[in-house]
Amino acid sequence: MVVLAPVTLFTIIFTFLAEAGSENVKMWNSNYGYPINLLREAAPKSTRLGPSIEVRQTKLLGELVSGKNIHIGMFPPTEGFESNLIPIYVPVMRGILGMRICLINPRFQNLFKKIKSISDLRKNKIEMLGGVGWPDNDVYRHAKLEVRTTKNFRDLYALLDSKTPRCFSRSIGEVTKELKEIADLNIIAEPTILLQYDLPSMYFVSPKKAEFAKDLEEGLSRLLKSGKFLDIFWRYHNSLFSDYNVINRTVVYFDNPNLSDKVKQMIESGNIWLPKVLKNKIKSTND
Repeated sequence: MVVLAPVTLFTIIFTFLAEAGSENVKMWNSNYGYPINLLREAAPKSTRLGPSIEVRQTKLLGELVSGKNIHIGMFPPTEGFESNLIPIYVPVMRGILGMRICLINPRFQNLFKKIKSISDLRKNKIEMLGGVGWPDNDVYRHAKLEVRTTKNFRDLYALLDSKTPRCFSRSIGEVTKELKEIADLNIIAEPTILLQYDLPSMYFVSPKKAEFAKDLEEGLSRLLKSGKFLDIFWRYHNSLFSDYNVINRTVVYFDNPNLSDKVKQMIESGNIWLPKVLKNKIKSTND
């Protein structure tokens, strides 16, 4: 997650072959249908999927700036992305990237049931796991938690096989798929707590595709006003909250120290930010 949360070192670029007279648009995506189809609806001139190519994640920003092999991607905002690309300030994933469940070693299940706050995480010396450069790491360090990182995604699962209690936090949109992929490992989704912080996913467009960025922004605005944005979202996420009993979990809230003022404004405006919509329906613990 994503936080690009790759399963492999490479990710896929999908090429949208435009209708006659319009531009070709190449989109980075980690093999996930929702943002692709939302893009299709918002920018209908780019509809047909073409051949895919591979690009290393470390080169994504440079590729987007150059606009040669990749024109758009969906990422959590960073200073580099916001200042060098064209940000589209619409929270595509509605905040679910920051609604996180701990993957844990089952031997620590009883320990995690006692967690009600950030203080409890510190007191029980829970170590947080993450990939190098993930924005989650800054959130947990800001809360004065211990964070261990690794470059290899698969190694994060291996680190759960330890005498040290550890949490590899995954968004509620990532857990099901990943647990299926690691069914051979002794790892479970912790069932009682939800870690919550503001972490949006947004489209970022190459400066070489400014006209497309304008069309996309207008298209997303149209979908939001018509209600079709929410229809598309729930088409892909209709079982998210029932699958992991989100409503009945104890929520531990974190601050995200890295959000720009524009991103904060995006989160506060409108009514599509799910953590805000759900806040009155779930048990919460402020620390």
